Amino acid sequence: MSGARSPSDNDLGSALERSPSKYASAWEEFRQRRRAFSILFLGYTPAALGMQLAIEWSLPEEALWVGLPVWVLATACAMLHLKAFLCPRCGVQFAYIVQALGNTSHCKACKISLGFSNPVGG
Repeated sequence: MSGARSPSDNDLGSALERSPSKYASAWEEFRQRRRAFSILFLGYTPAALGMQLAIEWSLPEEALWVGLPVWVLATACAMLHLKAFLCPRCGVQFAYIVQALGNTSHCKACKISLGFSNPVGG
């Protein structure tokens, strides 16, 4: 058997080549994505109420019918962006949307913990 790995193998070899700073930047990217999704998802109701009050005071009613769908679209885009984050160790999808607002603490494939920064000996 040759030493070549198949594309389906976890790429742990490249993980050993990563520096702790690359892990740190990957985890910061994940946190930013999760924060953006959480703010948009949890902020929908207050934003809808705020728009309704603004319409009662001065905005045209069409603002509600444009603003809220745009908010939903932005939330969906943030969700897909979060879902596209790949584990910095194995390259498998890290976040599952069911967990996104909860505690996504480790990769389901390689079990690396969120925030893990030591690529050697981990």
